[in-house]
Amino acid sequence: MIPPLIRIATFSTMTSLALTGAVSAEVLTGPAIAETVSGQTLKTRRAGLTMRLTLNGDGSATGRMGPLRQSGSWSVESDQLCIDMPRRPSDVSRCQTITRIDANQLQGSSGAILTIE
Repeated sequence: MIPPLIRIATFSTMTSLALTGAVSAEVLTGPAIAETVSGQTLKTRRAGLTMRLTLNGDGSATGRMGPLRQSGSWSVESDQLCIDMPRRPSDVSRCQTITRIDANQLQGSSGAILTIE
């Protein structure tokens, strides 16, 4: 049987790690960002709608949210993923640091969770 103090300490540590995501989070460098997202479709939610962003290997990008579609481009600059779209929301930065949460999930510095489809 595990003594009560050890059980409490273990639970507290596990809870802290689960809340912070500290176990597997990794800030990606420029080359790792390019390798991870090139040719992929990323899915996120914004304003209650699902948004998909396809980042092609040639640097072109296509965004879809419901019936709306737009084309633009993507690049990696100074260890950040940069996306240029004609109608990018004003509250979303053009370039963001990317953190890998797990094999299929990333998080932008804006806090948006991006799922690799």
